[in-house]
Amino acid sequence: MLSSARSRLGRLSLASALAATAGYGWSSSVREDAVAPHEGEAEARRRAVASTSSASTSLHEDGESLLVLARAVKNIIVDVSGSLGSSVSGRVAQVLTALSSRPALVDAMLSSNDEQLVRWLLDQLDKPAECAERRGAEVVLAQMLAAPSSARLLLSHSDLFPCLLDHVVRNEFSDISGALKVASGAIVLGSPSSPQVVRSVLDVLLESQVGKHQGSSLSHICCWALSCWAKQEDSRPTLLGLGALGAISEVLGRGPSLEDEDRALLLGAAFDLLSHQTGRLGEDETKNLLTPIIHNGAHAVANLDEDLLACAINCLASLLETGAILGDEMAKEVDSIALLLKLVSKTFFIEADLCKDSLRAALARFLRASASRGGEVRVVDEEIWIPRLMSWLFCSSKPRKFVKHGERGDSSDRVRLSSLEAVAALMGASDEGFGVRVAREWLAHFGLALCEHHEREAAKYERGGATIGMLEERVREARDAVAELLSACRNATITAVHPPKLPKGVEEVNNANLPEAYAAAAARVDEAMAVIAAAKVMSALGDLLSDDRASQEWFLKSGALGMLHKITSAQQQAGEAGGDAVQLSTGTDGALSRLLAILSVHGRYKEEIGSSTYEGWLQRLSGSANCRIRSNAERALLNSRSKPSGSGKCLEVRDGVHLLVPGAEHHLRLVESCNSDLVGKECGIEADIVFVHGLNGGPFSSWRPGTEKKAKAEGKQSVWPQLWLAKTNPNLRLLSLEYKTKVFDYEGAQHSFRELTSEMLKKLSAAGVGQRPVIFVTHSMGGLMVKEMMMQGAEKDDEMTDKSIQDIVKNTKGVVFYSTPHHGSWLASASWNLLYIRGLKDIVDVLRPGPYLEELNEFFKTFCKAQHVPVLSFSESTQTHLMGPSIVKAEIVPAESAYPGFGEFHMVESDHIGVCKPLSNEDPSYLKVERFIKTALNP
Repeated sequence: MLSSARSRLGRLSLASALAATAGYGWSSSVREDAVAPHEGEAEARRRAVASTSSASTSLHEDGESLLVLARAVKNIIVDVSGSLGSSVSGRVAQVLTALSSRPALVDAMLSSNDEQLVRWLLDQLDKPAECAERRGAEVVLAQMLAAPSSARLLLSHSDLFPCLLDHVVRNEFSDISGALKVASGAIVLGSPSSPQVVRSVLDVLLESQVGKHQGSSLSHICCWALSCWAKQEDSRPTLLGLGALGAISEVLGRGPSLEDEDRALLLGAAFDLLSHQTGRLGEDETKNLLTPIIHNGAHAVANLDEDLLACAINCLASLLETGAILGDEMAKEVDSIALLLKLVSKTFFIEADLCKDSLRAALARFLRASASRGGEVRVVDEEIWIPRLMSWLFCSSKPRKFVKHGERGDSSDRVRLSSLEAVAALMGASDEGFGVRVAREWLAHFGLALCEHHEREAAKYERGGATIGMLEERVREARDAVAELLSACRNATITAVHPPKLPKGVEEVNNANLPEAYAAAAARVDEAMAVIAAAKVMSALGDLLSDDRASQEWFLKSGALGMLHKITSAQQQAGEAGGDAVQLSTGTDGALSRLLAILSVHGRYKEEIGSSTYEGWLQRLSGSANCRIRSNAERALLNSRSKPSGSGKCLEVRDGVHLLVPGAEHHLRLVESCNSDLVGKECGIEADIVFVHGLNGGPFSSWRPGTEKKAKAEGKQSVWPQLWLAKTNPNLRLLSLEYKTKVFDYEGAQHSFRELTSEMLKKLSAAGVGQRPVIFVTHSMGGLMVKEMMMQGAEKDDEMTDKSIQDIVKNTKGVVFYSTPHHGSWLASASWNLLYIRGLKDIVDVLRPGPYLEELNEFFKTFCKAQHVPVLSFSESTQTHLMGPSIVKAEIVPAESAYPGFGEFHMVESDHIGVCKPLSNEDPSYLKVERFIKTALNP
């Protein structure tokens, strides 16, 4: 007994000594002199305890020493806490107060070895209010809760929260209640330790007196706890089983006495619970929830509280999604929801769009839920909300490089996904016509968004440059097309909703079916106008998106594939309907297939484009009578199957490179070979034959057989390379380049000749040209372009010239020239300008006789001799009608200019336009080309 008492007395003395040592060892104030040897133990104890008050400052200076000290204090407290004097306990509590804000120390307290210290602090809360240990424990725990890192560690023990909550409930006010309220802003509680804890929180929340200060703090803590628990999947069944939704609806219905922050927490908890509700709520339970939710939403609108409004809208969306809101049985509530949306529209959309992403995402989710219910619960005014939904979608999906300074560039991905899902739901509406109209609205509004971006970009640069000039022209064309589409969409909508009536006097005709037939005819006309306008917009967007990867990514992230699928489905139905619908469908297929071909180079979307959604439609189009549609469909299919090889490169048939033989098996074998990192080997392709048209020519029109009537639209007939060359040489890959040229200044801006050539080289390289022998077949200015390609690719600067482009030059095995002006053409002479009083574009300068053409021809002559490249040249022999079927005729490229001075040369009985159009596979001009290709590949 005596030994045990002495041991306990020794520990008591050590506890006080540690407190005193803390004061002496780490104090930042002037240290007192050491205790004299003759001072007694009682005086030393007094001085040590007195110095502890100044230790709180000094204890922050040495983290490791503090940790050692705290653990020593803990060991003493745990061992002798039953008989520790109140004076020493209070001093130790003061020491811990200074240490409690350190996360490292709190971590040590909550570790498996030190958790008893926190338990001891919680036990002190049960002592009388005047007790020093309780006051010290309150300060320590409050300070732990005040630091987010410490509070997070403290509240990670789910069974500690009930103890703190119980203390807050039993006391009118303490440091803990205030600190716990502050901590609620930065911490998410874990799952409740037991159902009794949830029941206690619900009871306290229902019984608390909100008007009092303690009631306000306590209510907030309980709302916070429910909100945190509702986010935990394993906690939701317990909350729902204990009637949490009923309690929330009752508390929300209390009126203005509840703080807005607490309203948002309760609505957030209700949203989480409703989103994971396994069954549909009963009618009475739904009505009990709807009334306070709508009232709180109206309260949020009145106070411009977007966070609270977002919570209310989310709850309404969840009730719609679960089918709890019934249109007939809850007519009053549905009308109230519609009125709430009108208030939101008038309040938040007068001058500017919504400021917070949370409200945008909530409204988008509500619109999606409303659309999914069809006409059952009609609370959304599409004319007001669909354009706003589109603007949120395009703003949140916009690439960062497109974001203007000061503009919303940090829109959350949640807004994009919610808006995208809402648009998809609207497109998938049970009314097929409505879904197609939404898809067209999407197309028009994206066109406007893209035009606005490019207009801002163009404004940063000086006027006059070809790139900016061409961009401005494309933007103007797109804007005009979009305006036409929006007008057509509005007319189609009006006709669909309110069918037109017969003109006056027609009623006298005795025909009961006439009004319906008249309305149906008007609907068909409006639909046809909308189809044509949509095709124009898609064509204009194709020009804007063609070589702009960032804009393509924006287009795709905004849901372009879903929109195209909707329009594609409508086109398929139109094609099956027959009649005039077939012509409308054919007119749109070209624009649709081109867009899909442009987008098919993006890795993340290849699988979707190559899926059954589009594959069947693209396979069908690859057999179209239209050459351009066939090529675009085949390009989309091939690009969707192409994957990066081990070297990181991926075969891409980009916009401007056309396949003249769609469906050829070697195209797919080439893709598979490149995917396997075989760089196009073992694919069965002997060589690439590249056709390059001339000034104002086309990738298909320039190579039609001469028997085809010129009046027919370009591309609606087959081309002679496919008809004849591919059949006798199936192992040749036939490609045709496309580039746009403008002759006169009034036609708009135009890239320079060298810029066009450089761009064509890059596209050929991406398509795998250069991996095997290459032969070029050219017409007019196309021949000069190939010669310029050889000059650019032959440059020896390895840092500036891509190796794949150099490979095109090295593997060129022959060139065919149809009426190429090697030495110039009178077309670009001054007399033309004077005669027609029209300025010519700079690109036409390349056709003028002069040093450039002579230098280019001399280079090409040397190149062909060094590389042993054979050349076959043809010249026109008759005059060509100028400016259409006029009486003015001229020889555009005379024989002396069409002959480069080397290689094989022949005259053709044809004008400049028909010189490259053999009449049949027995035509000498064709036979010479076929023989030339065989000889060049097998010298």
